[in-house]
Amino acid sequence: MLQNNFEYFVGTDQVPKWKRLLYFFLALAVLYFGHDIVNPWLRHLIRPFFAAFDTNQKLFFGHLLWFSLGGAFVTYLFILVSVKLQIIKPVSFVRSPGHAVAYGFMGGGFICAFMILLWILTGRHFQLEINWYSICGNLFSNFYEEVEYRALLIPASLYLFRNKWAAFSISAVIMAAAHYDYPLQLQVCVGTASFITAVIYFETGNLLAPWISHQLSDVVLDAILVL
Repeated sequence: MLQNNFEYFVGTDQVPKWKRLLYFFLALAVLYFGHDIVNPWLRHLIRPFFAAFDTNQKLFFGHLLWFSLGGAFVTYLFILVSVKLQIIKPVSFVRSPGHAVAYGFMGGGFICAFMILLWILTGRHFQLEINWYSICGNLFSNFYEEVEYRALLIPASLYLFRNKWAAFSISAVIMAAAHYDYPLQLQVCVGTASFITAVIYFETGNLLAPWISHQLSDVVLDAILVL
């Protein structure tokens, strides 16, 4: 567990520190541009076309089209340019698939266990409510978030710091901060889940692994936790 899998994400460290620092802050700027500028613009542009849809239908199409699609698209373009310039390695969706699936389910299980224990210890309420529109929509929006907070932030952080723990922490803190409309306790939960999925991504080098963790935990926790 936690091998030094730097070769999955970045190349040589014989790059001047100022260039690595510049790239890292450029990656953060791209993330901010996608999340806080492109996503709201896309929401404003697309959502009126779905005004006649019911709440659940709008929820599904929101996950699919305007919650985070724009930001993920901008982020992935930046990743492709970075790969072309040989700054970071290509994102993999096929590396050791069995390994990725196993770690994905394990990570999702850890996230679920942590959240359920936290809910019990803090005296919060449980429910049983399955929303298939949300589950199906999350298939897309969770993938978009993995592109932003794992496929970009993990290699960008490794490129600068050459330290996996720094990369895990940066991914966790920035994803939690991006959910600024959540109560503080939920932000801490998002950050913890993000840290776990960052570890899973680093261990497997396959973006499908954290996506499976993210999706599994959302399916279970959205159904049973009263937020």
